Amino acid sequence: MPIHSDHASTHTSTGPRDWPNSPLVLRRAAIPAALLAEKGHFAGRAVGDCVTGDLLIEDGRVRRFLDKDESASDACEVDLEDRILTPLLTEPHCHLDKCHTISRLENVGGDLQAAGAVQRVDRKGYTPE
Repeated sequence: MPIHSDHASTHTSTGPRDWPNSPLVLRRAAIPAALLAEKGHFAGRAVGDCVTGDLLIEDGRVRRFLDKDESASDACEVDLEDRILTPLLTEPHCHLDKCHTISRLENVGGDLQAAGAVQRVDRKGYTPE
């Protein structure tokens, strides 16, 4: 789950300054429960339709909510002030092969199957160059 905050300057941060190499604890984080595949694994406290608590991130991955009296002594900490944390809603990427073939393709439909069929026909003309 990528973490982005345009309010980072308003948060109190303590601990080592070499994050992301050290653990990170997001204090008072709220995650929509519907986004958690393993709700029991994350622990936390149910508040409305979110799970809240102090979220531990290690090696760039969201691990779990810390137990109520638990701390991570070597972690950098950021107080999210009960803000909702979500993953990016899109995954930006580009299909380079499509960028270079679209001008040759005809009758590309609006779904994956139609695009795949047109691409398979075009692939017959591929050369090693």
